[in-house]
Amino acid sequence: MVCRSVAPLHAHALLLLARLAAAEEYHWVVQEDVAAPDGYPRNVIAVLDKRFLSVVSEEGDPNNERMAYHLPQQLPGPEIRAREGERVVVHIENRLPNAEISIHWHGIHMKHQAWMDGTPGVTGCAIAANGGTGSYNFTVDQEPGTHWWHSHAGPQYADGVFGAFVIEPAADSKDRVQELTPYTDDQVLFIQDWLHETYHDISARYKSRTGAFTQIIGDKTLPFLPDYPWPSSYILLNGRGQTDCKMRLWKDCEKVRDFGWAHYFNNSIIPANRPEVIDGLPSGTLGQCMPERPPLMGECNPTARPASLHCKPGGATRFRLVNSGFSVPLRIWMDHHSFTVVARDGVPIVPTGPHHAVVLSVGQRLDIVVQCDQDPAYRYKVFAMVALREFYPGSTDTNMEASSYAVMTYGGGETYEDTFEKGVAIWKPTWCSRCENTPFRDVQIVPKDFTEAGMTEGCTVGCNFRKSIYASWNIEYPQYVPFAIESKMTPLPPKSPRRRLGAGATPAGAEAGALMARPAIERLLISVGGRGNWWNNLSSAESHFGLKYEWWTMNNGPLYTNSHSPLATPSEPVMLGSLFGRSLTDLYGTSDPQRLPFVQRLRYDRASPKTYEVVFINWEGQQHPWHTHGHNLDIVGHGWLNPETGWRGSFNASSFDLAVAFGGLAPFDEAVPVVARVDTFTSAAHSYVVFRITADNPGAWMMHCHMDYHLEAGMGMLWSVEQEGGGYDLPPPPDDFRVCAREATFAAARALHLEVAEATLAAAQLAAGNDLDIRLQEAEEEILALRRDKTLYFSVLVGLLTLFIAAASARLVVAARNSVSSGARIRGSVAEAGFPRVLGSPTGSYVSVSD
Repeated sequence: MVCRSVAPLHAHALLLLARLAAAEEYHWVVQEDVAAPDGYPRNVIAVLDKRFLSVVSEEGDPNNERMAYHLPQQLPGPEIRAREGERVVVHIENRLPNAEISIHWHGIHMKHQAWMDGTPGVTGCAIAANGGTGSYNFTVDQEPGTHWWHSHAGPQYADGVFGAFVIEPAADSKDRVQELTPYTDDQVLFIQDWLHETYHDISARYKSRTGAFTQIIGDKTLPFLPDYPWPSSYILLNGRGQTDCKMRLWKDCEKVRDFGWAHYFNNSIIPANRPEVIDGLPSGTLGQCMPERPPLMGECNPTARPASLHCKPGGATRFRLVNSGFSVPLRIWMDHHSFTVVARDGVPIVPTGPHHAVVLSVGQRLDIVVQCDQDPAYRYKVFAMVALREFYPGSTDTNMEASSYAVMTYGGGETYEDTFEKGVAIWKPTWCSRCENTPFRDVQIVPKDFTEAGMTEGCTVGCNFRKSIYASWNIEYPQYVPFAIESKMTPLPPKSPRRRLGAGATPAGAEAGALMARPAIERLLISVGGRGNWWNNLSSAESHFGLKYEWWTMNNGPLYTNSHSPLATPSEPVMLGSLFGRSLTDLYGTSDPQRLPFVQRLRYDRASPKTYEVVFINWEGQQHPWHTHGHNLDIVGHGWLNPETGWRGSFNASSFDLAVAFGGLAPFDEAVPVVARVDTFTSAAHSYVVFRITADNPGAWMMHCHMDYHLEAGMGMLWSVEQEGGGYDLPPPPDDFRVCAREATFAAARALHLEVAEATLAAAQLAAGNDLDIRLQEAEEEILALRRDKTLYFSVLVGLLTLFIAAASARLVVAARNSVSSGARIRGSVAEAGFPRVLGSPTGSYVSVSD
């Protein structure tokens, strides 16, 4: 435990009370609805703010009542803005008839609040369907930045369950972005890929492979063949986009599979490398394709209204970009405007710009500041587009780089009444009706410039736009564009000195004052490999009846310690099962390491947090956006498994040379400059990423691919941040926590904990001594951790306030300090006397790299 000196004890108590009292409550309803975000009407899952819901009926007839929503659109969901240090409470009613729901707070680390992470199968249980309710109650205890929330129950967020979560500075603090790059306006901008089918149907098409039902293709009877929804067909910006309403039929997709996208779009000659045909069936594919159906819910509209963005003449707008898509990286550019990038994944960076375009992986956030210095008599288009060229140099699928645009106007629109920062207007996602007659400025760069750009030696992406739109990033051949851009987003050191680093000196070659990654105590090798993709070979489909469609194993390859199964949902959530004394092997019903998911133990030391270096290896031939819960990662390097060819050449795992690939890594036990501080990073095909993670947040935390159907197929792992000897240094979850029908077991576990806590408090209040080294940080964390438990919270608060207020007397100050300090000692004594730990780690016989 780190102790710190703080001014008068009673002032510290009042500060705690102020933080605890500052709570914002939200009430949401989740239900099915119909929307046409890009003009194609389809079923969506809407998250509605109850403040704008009302019941309407025909002349008061209760038999003809329905709900009406008084906001212009359902996507994205409600936006949350909270100050650093505030408490947020979100109450959710799930009106979906057949689907559970759980909300994850992407980028919110839930420090010492792991129960609120919202990850079914890991932290707790989802909110039941058909009227189930649940609450999330947590304190925002990290620096200001841009984050978002979304469903973590299957790929539901691909149907609309997502929204913004913005952390604003505390009332007495300044936003560091504003200090370095002043802005007058603030608006969130979601960009995402989109399909015209629901996640239920896409998921069934991706996973169904039992062979129970068959189809006739040519003269052969085959199982229904799974397929991944690639490439994405449509793009939305703030929940709106464009479609031409032309449906690709199954026969169109057959042409794509046989001859490729170029042939389909341009009716070009049959390619020479057409897959071999065996018994009338192709042995591979030249392009994946998603067939489409005419809309069931209404007529398709090819002239749907785009999203509306705003710029104030002479001002500057901070756009908080979020890639909330389910599958593909996106590029974004603002016509006639340049911008400065000021933050990544909620972490302020050294401002870089002006730039004309940037790319975002799925789940990633970038904050940019746009100078509103163009002619206000015009409207301007803001484009988002699938970014295959940057992430797959040499890709043959570039004809399917779908795009859409939003409209940015000067003036007009509507701002929120509440503002967090003086002089900054926060814009609502509302359309400027009076701007509709304002002409568009001629577009400088259109999506066609990207799709027609040639791939030639000397460029990592198409030369035509590379030389113009990415020139400001100074990307040299043969650099990989995402890595090159990432390396130019240098994070600013945190304001708090105790969060900077653990090394005393700046290494040679690093700038003085640069953010440094803590020295690590160990280097871990973690790898992911892919299997399956059976749909690429129709000629051998008969032999794949019942086999998995596509799956991933962790730590499987030339360096694996032990191959692990894909991440799957256990019989009970890992942390909840641990609370009930169940091991991981019990939860998964096996002790075979290869049938268990991969769990990496990290030792939690409250007094001296430990840092680990991870070399994360991607044996796969496709890129993946990885996101970790509960922590930021300090990226310190990346490279290629075949350093001689990089992204340009093929890779053979059997000839992989560890010494060649990793021989140039810096010693893991030295401080090194941080390339990027993130919670979401790109793992390129046949590459590795080196990052350091500090185990300062106890609990079980998921790290997974954010291509959501890949996660559904098990592409993920867990960090288990636990005490030496096992156990999570956490209080139990609140009394209204969802426990999967284990209420009696949960009540018994809580009762035991409350009994121990009350005995501890009573002993602490009676204790006295001469120890003046009060552990204020421990007391603060204890109170904050217990704030959701009304019974225990008020018991502790009353007891501590009694002591704190009495601190006006020097004698009572000593007594109060000794009480709290002795309380810490007595807690240890009670535990040592035979009381079980509040939490036990998932202690099965599973194997991890570092155990």
